[in-house]
Amino acid sequence: MKRIIITSIMVLSSIQVYSQAWTHSIKEIIEQLPISENYPYKLYKSPSNNTNNYTFAGKYQISHQEGQIIGADLYSDMQHLQARTMDYNQMEILTSIKFKAAPTNSSRNLLIFTVRCADDFRRILVSCNDNGDILDFLEIAECEFIESEQIFVIPKQYCLEYGKLTIYQLTPTRTAPWVYPMIKSTDVINAQRKDIVYTIDATTGKFVKSSQTEYYPQDYPISYWGTNGTDIWNGTETKIGSITY
Repeated sequence: MKRIIITSIMVLSSIQVYSQAWTHSIKEIIEQLPISENYPYKLYKSPSNNTNNYTFAGKYQISHQEGQIIGADLYSDMQHLQARTMDYNQMEILTSIKFKAAPTNSSRNLLIFTVRCADDFRRILVSCNDNGDILDFLEIAECEFIESEQIFVIPKQYCLEYGKLTIYQLTPTRTAPWVYPMIKSTDVINAQRKDIVYTIDATTGKFVKSSQTEYYPQDYPISYWGTNGTDIWNGTETKIGSITY
């Protein structure tokens, strides 16, 4: 069963793992990855839409220190209230693609990491220079597989464009945590959609929050959150308003 689940996650995240020696530093990853101009770069809910959404894939084991720096933390619940204790030696770091934060002569790199442990994955956008020094990072996607129900839950997606990142997320409104292993296929989760836009400073490599759009909360059946559900950016929620920073 675990093999089937892990294979499904790999398809969903559109990553292929090659049988190669694992590298151990972000600098090595930067040196190996070609530069992509594949914009816009999105994570779709449907695996079929993600098939050609990468140009390179590799499997890496970064250090415990680097894992802590990029915030490669996993949680037991949708609201990120219950952090899980992670052993970074058991965590797989999969790198799908590299972009430049500016024209191709820039020393500012953008790497998309998929951090996977067992049935969970997060995607982290990491900004770093050519020496592998981390300048900034953001969690840009999240996916959980509910083994008991054989369903995926995807509360966060993204769209990376040239110099711009938009994170689309649904956040449950209730204060009690929605614990992933306890979620049932019959559950209906009240949540609020937020679209958060960041600009990418090509000089500093920092992600600068530029705007946030909020929508009125509504109920979402579990099917909406899964691989057959609507991508968050295609939702029909009623807008409350936007804030520009």
